[in-house]
Amino acid sequence: DGDERLLWTGQPIPARVMRAAMPIFFFAIPWTAFACFWEFMALAGVLGNFEKIPSGIALVMAIVFPLFGLPFIVIGVWLLGKPFSIRKKAGRTLFAITTRRALIFAQGAKQELRSFPLAGLDEKMTFTEEADGSGSLLFTRARSQEDGANSDPFTRGFDYIPRIREAESALRRAIAMGRGEGEKAGAPHAS
Repeated sequence: DGDERLLWTGQPIPARVMRAAMPIFFFAIPWTAFACFWEFMALAGVLGNFEKIPSGIALVMAIVFPLFGLPFIVIGVWLLGKPFSIRKKAGRTLFAITTRRALIFAQGAKQELRSFPLAGLDEKMTFTEEADGSGSLLFTRARSQEDGANSDPFTRGFDYIPRIREAESALRRAIAMGRGEGEKAGAPHAS
């Protein structure tokens, strides 16, 4: 917007994002292997015993059993590729903090822009920091009146970014500026 200033930008570290998604890959290995085994056994069993089974039942088995396994193979292949697509998306993601909001912009087949106004952000930010200074910064959006009393606030943030303290300091400074406290809140705080 017109009087909005950019305070900080960053991107996730694609290799770290992919590492976090690797349990999906390891789950997909036995899933896909079993689905392929099922498909092989269904085809071999039906085709090997085709002449011994009455024609109507053989036709149903020859169609239904192999078709039953196909969706599981497709799901398995999709799960095997998921960490790689997550890594690719991380390379096309940008995080930003302005004087008015926190932004998450992801570019790909479709562009996504998520905007979190500072007025709705809770001061209770949490972050995890690795030994190299990278980490994740999570901030919580408070409940709005439209959400209702029984709704849970949701947590969003900047995952797997280098120099986590810079992002945390910029977000605290932006929140303080929004409250009219000026630039005095620029020092990093431990959460």
